[in-house]
Amino acid sequence: MNLIYIHIFTYWIVSLFFLILDYICYKTNILDKYKINKITEKYWGYCYDSIKGSIVNQIFTTVPILMYIDNSNIILYNECNITIELCKILFYISCIDIWFFIFHYLFHKIPFLYKNIHKFHHRESIPAAVSALDAHIIEHLFINIASILIGPILCPGYYLTIYFYIFLTTANSCISHSGYNNIFVGIEHNIHHKLCKYNYGSGLYVLDKIFKTYKKY
Repeated sequence: MNLIYIHIFTYWIVSLFFLILDYICYKTNILDKYKINKITEKYWGYCYDSIKGSIVNQIFTTVPILMYIDNSNIILYNECNITIELCKILFYISCIDIWFFIFHYLFHKIPFLYKNIHKFHHRESIPAAVSALDAHIIEHLFINIASILIGPILCPGYYLTIYFYIFLTTANSCISHSGYNNIFVGIEHNIHHKLCKYNYGSGLYVLDKIFKTYKKY
């Protein structure tokens, strides 16, 4: 159950933090220089729908899969070599970038997949932290969850490595959808939501840079 607790608490604490910042932006101009997109009345309805969508995906897909992983051979409990585990984290992040780019690109470029599945996630051009997991269940499985699991499946990690990795990827998903210019995560994914033809990857954006689909703000 540890992975479930890490994911759930990270997702909703980070999302709540950014919702509070959004409300401050909505009522004042104190944080205007950090918020990339202007918040309108419509934005709050989108956040409300995204909360419901994220909860559904977590209950019916994320939680059962994390429950299985928590008791699988993906997580190791033997002696830990810090250097090796750090290399595994880098490997996992690279796997996310490659998998996410390939399938995310396909879901954009194949009309049937975009119209019937991925367009739902793009129904608003202004993302919110809480909308990170608000997607069609097929997209959530093949893009969100699969991109995160492919690394540990190929190279199982020490239990603390996996715990940190789940925390890191969950927080990154929320922050990259938050619409804030910050020092932790770039705003590349916000650009993707606004323009839809750049930044199909995640994290390192290696394949985007190779295939000339990378764009900075």
